[in-house]
Amino acid sequence: MATTSTVSAAPPVANPPTIATLKAELANEDNNHPEGAVPKLRAALSNKDSLPLADKLWLLSKLCSNLYELKKFDEAMIPAREGLAASASLPMEHVRFSTIVSEILHETGKDGEAIQEYQKIATLLPALAAPETSRKSQLVAADAWHMAGTALLAAGQVPEAQDLLMRGLRIFEMKNDEPGQQVSAMNGLAMVYYRTGRLDDAMREQQRSIDIAERAKLPDAISRAYLRMAHYLSSAGRVDEQFQALLTARARAQESRNDYNLAVIATNLADVALQRKDYAGALQFAEQAIPLVEKSKDIESLRVCWINKGVALNRLGRPGGIAWIQRGLDAFAADPAQQDVAADVQGVLAEEYGFNRDFEKAYLAAVEHKKRSDAVRKATDLKRIAEADARYQASKKQRQIELLEQEQRGQKRFQLLGILAGALGLLTIIVLLISRIYLKRAYRSVSEMSLSDPLTGLRNRRYLASRIEEDLAQVGRQRESGNALNADVVFMMIDMDHFKSVNDVHGHAAGDALLKQFSAILLEEVRDADTVVRWGGEEFLIVAKQSSNADIHLLAERVRARVASANFDLGHGVVLHKTCSIGYVSYPFPAADEARPRWEDVVELADQCLYAAKSSGRDMWVGAVQRGPVGAMPARLDVRMGIAEALFDLQHSEGRTLAWHDGAES
Repeated sequence: MATTSTVSAAPPVANPPTIATLKAELANEDNNHPEGAVPKLRAALSNKDSLPLADKLWLLSKLCSNLYELKKFDEAMIPAREGLAASASLPMEHVRFSTIVSEILHETGKDGEAIQEYQKIATLLPALAAPETSRKSQLVAADAWHMAGTALLAAGQVPEAQDLLMRGLRIFEMKNDEPGQQVSAMNGLAMVYYRTGRLDDAMREQQRSIDIAERAKLPDAISRAYLRMAHYLSSAGRVDEQFQALLTARARAQESRNDYNLAVIATNLADVALQRKDYAGALQFAEQAIPLVEKSKDIESLRVCWINKGVALNRLGRPGGIAWIQRGLDAFAADPAQQDVAADVQGVLAEEYGFNRDFEKAYLAAVEHKKRSDAVRKATDLKRIAEADARYQASKKQRQIELLEQEQRGQKRFQLLGILAGALGLLTIIVLLISRIYLKRAYRSVSEMSLSDPLTGLRNRRYLASRIEEDLAQVGRQRESGNALNADVVFMMIDMDHFKSVNDVHGHAAGDALLKQFSAILLEEVRDADTVVRWGGEEFLIVAKQSSNADIHLLAERVRARVASANFDLGHGVVLHKTCSIGYVSYPFPAADEARPRWEDVVELADQCLYAAKSSGRDMWVGAVQRGPVGAMPARLDVRMGIAEALFDLQHSEGRTLAWHDGAES
């Protein structure tokens, strides 16, 4: 972002047009295009030092808006900053240029800086918006509140955003002659409702926005409003209505010749066509979108277009589909900020290999998807740990200061307590004994907390590591004594399908609510003797002790069916239906004179079964259970090798096809 405070000088001209002449020229529709207007405005500003301040500010504002329309944001920031400095003594003009600066910062992803810019002029706005001021003054204040609300919303500060957006909208509605601004403010308010889980309110507010834009005959605003409505319809699962909204948005964008909107709409149309399994339509929309997106320089959307084109080609049985998906995957993987997207695309690649019945590559791609997803989750966890540690260190320093301040007072109190202890004698001893009891209880409470997941209340990995060896040893002794009835132990990995989309669409609070309800279902479906562990993120582990290999598939199917039929209430009227994938492996108890396998290795095998289930279409279970009375681990840590070597028997959901990398089907 350029921050210099002077406008690039235009080539000298013999007779720059007067401001009045320039205004007349730019008022003519034929001349009112950014490409032609920018050179004229720069020429007029070549002698800006001799211009009256009002003319100078008009030229700077007009130049900035034309450069902004051309999406030359770095260049637009130069006249915006110069106008901001020149208008310091004029509150209304100063706020107007500050709002322009904030809008450019928002468009370039610098919402934190946009919020700071707003904070510099926030105290000026109530006076500008007062009832006794001019219409122009009130609209300038409304614009500033609207822009600040938009930046706050983008930064995740939703309640603050709602307050400022409502302030701006009240003025726009009161004046009732700024339909474009009114539509924009309603769009922002609809997004606030959406972010807080009020989907019906979001669509209702968005429809109001559409109605106003239609009455005012604003094709560009209509296009944007329908594009937003399509997003909300998608969240409501109303795919056909979403598709029609996008077609309307495209028609209006074509009227306004807005290439950027057309690029976004074409990209979304390809997405929806894929959901509708209209692969020919998806291919057409993706190919329409690619040149438009390339022109707009929206790199992320371009990568999505490549992937959409690849999936469409692959599903149509045409060559080159996998290569386009791989191209998008490589581009996302090379971007450090897009590793979560790369993990998702890796999952898409696995599914497309599976569709092609190239099962070896499908399996390998699924394993890579698992690695990428784990890496993203680990990075997120590390970030949260670092933030928590920073808060702890700050709190610790404050506590140290407080302790130092209390030290002298504490010494005097300790002396007084000593005197009282001598006087009370036995009573003091009793108090100390009672205190020790409560201290032990508190210690047990803290210890219990360290073995549980704070969100779901389930056991965590630390708990499992502290108990599992003894549990396995106990079952081993039971089997050695000849009592093998219900003496199997099964490790069952469960992963909620497409969980990331819940966080992306509804927010992390909704994701947390979903995980809590999912955890409650698992607890209801297992026995008291079983242990349910939150393994990490949306992955869970059930350790089924005192079980039977012959019946363990019943538990897997019971959990799968219960999750698939559940209504997950995220609050604010949002109810979702979700599925899960399950993989399990029974613990292979060896002969008495052989070393027991590591339980961690068995979990790894269960994980492989889980990802076989996911790569085979999700909403299913895959298991490998010990064959015969004496078990052994495969030579390599590979569940398929264990099945091939007849160490395990393969089980999976009835009526589903499972294919391993060697092409064998079950």
